[in-house]
Amino acid sequence: MDQEVEHVGHIDRAIGSRNRVRPFEGSARHSLRIRSGGIGRRLGAASLMVAGAIALGSLGTTSVQGSSPTTTTTVHLQTMDSCQQAIGGAQYQLAGGSVDIRPTTPSGGPQTVASAGGKCPLQQGNCVKITAGCVQFADVPYPGTYRIHMLQVPDQTGSQAYAACTGGSACQSEVATLTIDSGGTIEATVTNVYPDSTSVVWPASSVHGTSSYAGTAADPIVFHAFGLGTGVCDAADVDVFPAENHLTGTPSSHCRYPPALRATACTPYPWSCTLAAWSTGPTASPTPTSTPTSTPTSTPTSTPTPTPTSSPTGCTASVTTHLSGSEAAAASSSYFVATSAAGSFTSTLHWSPANQVQLTVYNSSSSVTFDKQSGASGSLVSSIGNPPAASYKVKVQNMGTSGITFTLDVVHC
Repeated sequence: MDQEVEHVGHIDRAIGSRNRVRPFEGSARHSLRIRSGGIGRRLGAASLMVAGAIALGSLGTTSVQGSSPTTTTTVHLQTMDSCQQAIGGAQYQLAGGSVDIRPTTPSGGPQTVASAGGKCPLQQGNCVKITAGCVQFADVPYPGTYRIHMLQVPDQTGSQAYAACTGGSACQSEVATLTIDSGGTIEATVTNVYPDSTSVVWPASSVHGTSSYAGTAADPIVFHAFGLGTGVCDAADVDVFPAENHLTGTPSSHCRYPPALRATACTPYPWSCTLAAWSTGPTASPTPTSTPTSTPTSTPTSTPTPTPTSSPTGCTASVTTHLSGSEAAAASSSYFVATSAAGSFTSTLHWSPANQVQLTVYNSSSSVTFDKQSGASGSLVSSIGNPPAASYKVKVQNMGTSGITFTLDVVHC
């Protein structure tokens, strides 16, 4: 039988078993053999230690490289509207560890980069022939892993203003994750969260040819910014949740913001809070910090390290809890995260190798499901807006037939 392990502070308990792992101190590794139906299984556990600091305007948790990088490279990025036109004026932040780079894209555009063939958004940029919307992050140390987000939306062109993500005026977030190996090779992906909490990762290999951007002038990382207009997503919500009713073009099936999250959504738009700067960027080691095992449950091996960030609503400081571990086929684990005030709650999961995985956020008793995402691309993002202070359960479920290693970052108050 499969077992799900819940991790609560220093206590790991196996559901469906009478045996309980005693609380552990320090970082010593312990094991306990559980007999279930005559089958012996060994569970590994490491204590989870949480430390917080209050400082406005900072975010992040890191799995730091063992040695300081001594070489640098340049990363290229291009901003487009919701389809294929490059637009200037956006400011970005590349952050990770002690690295913090904040360039502003020169004004320019809109200018068509290439035809999307009716399949918007365009997933291939070009900063060689089309310089509009292009910006460079110079002197980025490697090896290392970094993230990029928007600090300032693109310039308004005429009457056209833009959001900090795409999919609708109430889109939630857009973040790039990039890894630079010891040879200077860049691999980057962009995760966009639509208004209805559906997440999508670009580029798709079926469209782009590869499942990552090279970060070069010929293959820049591509961000998309939705054009704000007067179009209506849901006529019944015109005076109820105006943020979703500033559309351009034909409304998509993802344009409606979840009613259960509206009371605590950031204003004036759900994405408005994502423009706050990180003083220390979130990052994770390119390779998992845990050793892959064949055990039926995950074994978190890194210490969650909360770091303050700027607060969207009732939050005085937010923290990022970072976990990494391994998950066997058809196994799952849940992690309890307690929040101290209403504020954003975003879970980002990365795993390898490619496998079908599900990420779910519940209330502490699992009686209410706030969000559920699944996919096989190696990355998922779940955002439940700004829920009230409570204890939440984040579940990682490997639905595939082979084991995975993963990292999980939960940003919360």
